[in-house]
Amino acid sequence: MCLEAPGSVHRPGCSGFALPHVRIEVRDELGRELSRGRPGRVYVCPASGGPWAGLFSPPRWVWTEDGVQRRPAAGACLATGDYGSLDADGAVYIHARQAGVIVRGGVNVTAGELETVLGGLDSIREVVVVGEADDRLGERIVAFVEPRPGVTADVEQLRAQARALLSHGKVPDEFVIVQALPRNALGKVLRAELNRSPSSG
Repeated sequence: MCLEAPGSVHRPGCSGFALPHVRIEVRDELGRELSRGRPGRVYVCPASGGPWAGLFSPPRWVWTEDGVQRRPAAGACLATGDYGSLDADGAVYIHARQAGVIVRGGVNVTAGELETVLGGLDSIREVVVVGEADDRLGERIVAFVEPRPGVTADVEQLRAQARALLSHGKVPDEFVIVQALPRNALGKVLRAELNRSPSSG
């Protein structure tokens, strides 16, 4: 539903701009539209103005976490299952899939949101957040951190920085510092191969 205009300068991480027949909205967990720059759940909606207004119709059937479901009513917005944001110009950035939702103490925490926030710290090259089973919380949040080259990451410092940026329920329960995250030939992190190291806490 997005396209980069031919000949335009590519913006790193950008998926482009909404096609003429749709508009992209980013909403919070309660369905409220968020301001530009704030990450949240991505929705594709019918264009509200111009010659294409109201012509977009979501697919008849859509895949959800509960299986195949009937599409939303005509004129409704379609939840893409992505976690992303819009910049000041309306360009679309996709950060992660919402499928990586961790239910910690009854609160839904999106791994993609935490990876975006923590990945912005100066000491971190890349971070992967996963949920692990926990008898008390249901799931606990574990962040695997690969520091930037030449930087020594400290667990307590990372925890303090996370507390300054995230609400209490979203702060990882454990930080695991690794020399390098396991990746495949294309550079994608292999989550199934994430292992503990001595530098955790």
